[in-house]
Amino acid sequence: MQGVISKTWFRVAALIAIAVTVLIAANWPKVTVTSAIVSSERRPALLNDASWNDPASAERFYGRFGNNPSDEELVSWLEQNGFNVDRDARIARKRVQSLPCNENIEVTWSLSATGSMTELGAIISEGGCL
Repeated sequence: MQGVISKTWFRVAALIAIAVTVLIAANWPKVTVTSAIVSSERRPALLNDASWNDPASAERFYGRFGNNPSDEELVSWLEQNGFNVDRDARIARKRVQSLPCNENIEVTWSLSATGSMTELGAIISEGGCL
């Protein structure tokens, strides 16, 4: 009796494996594109609420860095998130390689004569779409 059950389960498992293989093969282009989109690079979480070409929309980013007296915390965060930071020019750039569209992120800031941050800007723009 145990041999019959084992053979039955083996046949069921084999049929399921074949069915899954056929489904994947039939939908391969969709599976590939979906997988690429899901696994592509994403912008830093603090900029998820930002809309393209609308600097004021990055509310979480401004909430975190907009009231800081110096730029040290900002520069540290930018570097940790893979931005190319030019401290002298007070500009940081990052290209997010994503699907279906790449994005360019640019962060700028100004300092007063005493070294406190006076202006902060973050803009995200489209960097090429499929």
